[in-house]
Amino acid sequence: MAEDKIMSEDAIGGYVTENVLASDFKAIYSNTLRLGLTPYDLFMVFGRIKESKPGQAFNDEQCEVRMSPQFFKTMVHQLNGLLRTYETQFGEVRISNQKFEEVLASVRSSVKTQP
Repeated sequence: MAEDKIMSEDAIGGYVTENVLASDFKAIYSNTLRLGLTPYDLFMVFGRIKESKPGQAFNDEQCEVRMSPQFFKTMVHQLNGLLRTYETQFGEVRISNQKFEEVLASVRSSVKTQP
């Protein structure tokens, strides 16, 4: 099976490099995020809210990504730059204050320290 090749900016070096998608590469859609940390790494668990019964939902966790604090900080810098570029091209991404506070409270409550 031929592997897909894409060109992108490297998050560490800032140079263009060739990236090869692994044969088991998986793209997912996420609308939930659970965060956590240990003394040695940080992690994000991406999920998707699904309805189990009418009026009842659950978080179907899809994947976990773990990284060093150094790479996490680099990634945050890259994500901020990507958001600035998106907003320059397409306009500001708006989140209502109430919704933002709900999201922020959810993120804060999901952060757990692992032993």
